[in-house]
Amino acid sequence: MSTKIEVKTSDILQQGARSMDTDTSEAYERLYTEIYALEKMARETFQYQYRKDYEAVVDKLQNGGRLTEDDKQLLAQLVIADAKSYVKHAREFETWKDQVGRLLSELNEIQNQGVHTTDDLLHIQALCRDLRGVLPDLTFYLRERERVQSYEMNDIQSLHPELKKMLAEVIDAMMKSDKM
Repeated sequence: MSTKIEVKTSDILQQGARSMDTDTSEAYERLYTEIYALEKMARETFQYQYRKDYEAVVDKLQNGGRLTEDDKQLLAQLVIADAKSYVKHAREFETWKDQVGRLLSELNEIQNQGVHTTDDLLHIQALCRDLRGVLPDLTFYLRERERVQSYEMNDIQSLHPELKKMLAEVIDAMMKSDKM
């Protein structure tokens, strides 16, 4: 691992401990900023490590060259490794589903009793806020899982030449992007 990444990770762990001790929005916002910087640093390091290899694969895709097994593995590394790792290490999926189920159940209880008071309206607002907080995580996880499944179901070598060129353009742009 890069020394810069190790130093940044250490800083984040310290900031995380301070955030959890102080429980202030400012501390957690600082932690968020540091985590974003670490993610960017990891992405840039990844892009730097694979720059020569991916250029050769992009050239093969654009010019109709035959992909080796190593090329295919590199493509998978570039295209879905992040999603695969996220799906593999995400431990909250069932918790998110349970939370959505619990919140919807509470909403159902309110609906069954009828909305009669200001407290009922405020409760609905709170439930909606909580649902809006968990649904993006759940949706992101499922999209990443579906992306991995879709990629693994297709054979890159059998793609139409125009699709290979398009894939080459996407990979090239992705590896040059600050949002990979």
